[in-house]
Amino acid sequence: MELLRYTLITDGSSDKTLMNIIKWLLDDLYPKISNRGTFGDFRYLQKPPKKGDIKNQIQCAEYFYPFDILFYHRDAESDKKSIVKERTEEIKSQLEEKYISKTICIIPIKMMENWLLIDETAIKKAAGNRNYSKQINLPQINKIESLNEPKLFLHDLLKEVSGKKVGN
Repeated sequence: MELLRYTLITDGSSDKTLMNIIKWLLDDLYPKISNRGTFGDFRYLQKPPKKGDIKNQIQCAEYFYPFDILFYHRDAESDKKSIVKERTEEIKSQLEEKYISKTICIIPIKMMENWLLIDETAIKKAAGNRNYSKQINLPQINKIESLNEPKLFLHDLLKEVSGKKVGN
């Protein structure tokens, strides 16, 4: 395989930040395989698949964003112990046979922003600026779960670390 193509389908456009994390993970796990990812953004299609219509979203992604691996992100929206299994089964039950071995479910219990806030290196990579040299003020690990606005905190942090001005 010369190029590994992957596509990410998410609950919303703000979850696109997972693209850099997936790229980082694939580069780390498979350094000798080139990869290219696309974000399954259906908002601009004339007849976009509805959110939660897993089967149509995947078929649409295969047509517009061909993939070898599909990452399907779905928020848990609950912290009960069985929610990851339930969400995974919900997704996999709607997969056609040909997609089962190609699909990886991403189901964070808490908002993904919480688990991104533990690693400066990951923040730099997600921001696209591995050479950022200033201090990154991450919250203490035992305080992450109690952040009021983790998504806003992460987005502000990513903007700062990226070095880009607002609107760039």
